[in-house]
Amino acid sequence: MTHGIVVRVGADTSPVTSPAVDSLHELRIGIGTDESDISLRGFSRTLAENGITPSRFAQELLVLATAIFTADTRFRRDAGDDGWTRRITVSIPSHHPATWTAAQPTLERALRFLTGDLWTLHFRHSNVAFGFSDEIARDATPHGSRVALFSGGLDSFVGALDIVGQREPLVLVSHYTDGSASVPQETAFSHVLAAKDEEQFVSKLQARIVAPNSIFGNGNDDRQRSRSFLFIALGVLVAEALGTAELLVPENGLISLNVPLTDLRVGSYSTRTTHPHYMSLLSESIAAVGIAVALRNPYQFKTKGEMLAECGQQDGLMQASSDTMSCAHPTSSRWRYKGAPSFVHCGRCTACLIRRAAFHRAFGNDVTTYFLQDLLSKELRSDQADGQDIRAVRMAARRVIDDPGIAEYLVLKPGPLPGNHNQYAEVYRRGMDELWSLVKDVRTRGRF
Repeated sequence: MTHGIVVRVGADTSPVTSPAVDSLHELRIGIGTDESDISLRGFSRTLAENGITPSRFAQELLVLATAIFTADTRFRRDAGDDGWTRRITVSIPSHHPATWTAAQPTLERALRFLTGDLWTLHFRHSNVAFGFSDEIARDATPHGSRVALFSGGLDSFVGALDIVGQREPLVLVSHYTDGSASVPQETAFSHVLAAKDEEQFVSKLQARIVAPNSIFGNGNDDRQRSRSFLFIALGVLVAEALGTAELLVPENGLISLNVPLTDLRVGSYSTRTTHPHYMSLLSESIAAVGIAVALRNPYQFKTKGEMLAECGQQDGLMQASSDTMSCAHPTSSRWRYKGAPSFVHCGRCTACLIRRAAFHRAFGNDVTTYFLQDLLSKELRSDQADGQDIRAVRMAARRVIDDPGIAEYLVLKPGPLPGNHNQYAEVYRRGMDELWSLVKDVRTRGRF
C-alpha cells in the first residue's frame, strides 16, 4: 500500500500531478494562522520575539520535516507488505523546486535509513509566502551564538553545561509532543541557567509540533522514528538564521551507533536518530540546497560514562542530573502500576541501563530514581518482558568482553560509517565494558 500526502502551506493552491498511490491525503500546515491541521504559529512567534528570521530554504526544510513526522506517526506499519515498511509519497511546495530535486536522492536515502520506510519526495513550484512572523524582536538573540539541540536528556544537558563552561552565547533548541519531554526540558534548562556566568546569554527556543490523532483516519505509530529529522530541522533553521556554522547534536557514541543487542533487533527496529551514516546523508542534503550549517556530534567517540566524568561543570551536573530524562518509556510505569509517578525512569529499558552504567563508571553511584531500582529484583531477573532488555544487554556486553575483536564487525551492522572505523569500534568496546560492569553480577533467566 502506498500513501500519498499533498502538503499545503498557508494559501498555497499550486497544482499537483496526482501520484500513483492507494490513498491520497492533504496536509495543511499553518504558520501565520492556527487554521490548519498542524500549526507552526507558536514557533514562528518565538523566532520573531528573538529576532530570528529564517531563510526560505530553512522554512521549507522545516515544512518538509513536519510533513515527514506527521506521516511517520500517523500511518500504521502493520498495513505494509512486511508488517513494518511503508511506502509514502510526499509533495512539498517550494520557491525553488529544482534545487530540492537535486538533493532529493540523498534526502530519500537518509529518511529510508532513519525510519525504514520507502519515501518518495516531490517538490512543486509555489510562490506563496509561508507566513513566518516578521514581528519586531523584543529580545534579539546574539548573532553567531552556539546552537545545540536540547532534549531534556542527560547527554544534551552535559552538552549545554560544557558550552556554558566556555562562556559562549548559547541557544538551545527543543522539540516536544507532550509533558514527558517538555517537563524535563524546562527543569534541566533552569539548571543550565543556574550554571551560566552572570553576563552570559543563554536562551531556549521550544517548539511543540504534533499531529492530531484523527488526521488521515488511519491510526498511528508511536515509535517516532522520524523525530530526529524534525528536531534537526528546527535546529538548522535557528543556526542558519544566526549565522552559526554548525548545529551541535549531543549524543554519546554508544547510543549513536546503536548496534543491535541481538540478531532480532536489526534494521530500523533499532533507532538511528544520530547514527553517523544518517547524519552524513542529512548533512549532504542540507548542504545541497545551500544551507551552510554542518551537523556535529561532539561526543561521537565518548561513552556516556566518559561524558559524565569529563564534564567541565561537575557541581552543576551532580546537583541537577537527576532531573534529566533518559528513559525510553517514561510514562509506562504510570499505566502499569497504581501510584507510580507520572514521569519516572523505568530502570529496565536499554536507555536506563546505559544511564545507570554511566553513573556507575563515572562516580560509583547514581542519584537517579528508577521505578525498578534493584537490578536483582525478580522483575528484571525473570524471563518476562520486564527483564528482556537486561538479558539482551548482558548477552551483548558479554559477547564483546569475551571477543573484543568482534566490535570491528558489529559497529558496521546498523549501516556504513564515515571516517576511521577503529574509533567507532573503540567507543563501542568501552561502552560495552561500562554496561558489563553494571550487569555482570545479574543472573537472568530466559533466552539470554
